[in-house]
Amino acid sequence: WMQYGPRAIQMGVHYSSGYLSRDDAASAYHYDLLQHERLMAICRKFMKKLSDANGALLRHVDSLMKHALSFEADKDCAVILTDAIECQKMLSRELFRKQSSMARVLDGDIYDLKELAKCVNLWGFSNKESFVDINFLKKHGILV
Repeated sequence: WMQYGPRAIQMGVHYSSGYLSRDDAASAYHYDLLQHERLMAICRKFMKKLSDANGALLRHVDSLMKHALSFEADKDCAVILTDAIECQKMLSRELFRKQSSMARVLDGDIYDLKELAKCVNLWGFSNKESFVDINFLKKHGILV
């Protein structure tokens, strides 16, 4: 650190101790906090987009149900409606699981690396705690 940064040379005098000054350490700390806050804002925005997408899916399933109930639906329509409802329930449960996991990270200690690692490991569909049935999604061409 001794010869780097904007304060490595002040008025032509080199630091002789080899350590950061208090101002440099505070500046680095504030920069790290700013970056952390930016990442948390991105995470919150991402979760809002997931929630909005789930709400849109729910509205589409609802309109599909209303359409199917407005006339005597045949067997194929009933199967499609059942699959759409099952997909929506599955994805809603998964969204809730992800929201719970993200809440622990956003509300927790920023230095709790164990909680962050747990969230990262639990995030994917392939995790055993996931509500998503990958075979169901592949069967319907949603997940390739």
